[in-house]
Amino acid sequence: MYCYNLQKQRKCKEPRHGREYWEPAGLVDFENVVYIIESMPNASTLLIIECIKAIPPGMVLSYGDVARMAGYPGGGLGARQVARILASMSAKYDLPWWRVVKKDGSIALGSGQGAELQAERLRQEGVPFIAPGKVDMRRSMYST
Repeated sequence: MYCYNLQKQRKCKEPRHGREYWEPAGLVDFENVVYIIESMPNASTLLIIECIKAIPPGMVLSYGDVARMAGYPGGGLGARQVARILASMSAKYDLPWWRVVKKDGSIALGSGQGAELQAERLRQEGVPFIAPGKVDMRRSMYST
């Protein structure tokens, strides 16, 4: 197996566009050793993960509520971060992704993209719906 020797790099200029980039100085042979490089989640990501895990069965929170629980101020930025974490880390961290809905109680996923599975999982946990794909937030919202 080969990987780039990133400790010895040199700065180069792209011939056509004149942009600078880093070019590895050579290859290093690791003799069949496999390294898996994974980025470690930062503290705010870990807080969001713990807040999602804290939602009990039969209860839901909105994306924004999870963000506020984790210490993000109000607004869409925190809610979008929660959505990104759910999309990219649900399987890895065994997150109960189906317990997070939009602030009006509707399921954010589209038809054929997991909305049916999310609704089914919520029904199995006893979460009441006021309309197809819309949770009764007054009766099922988790209060922290």
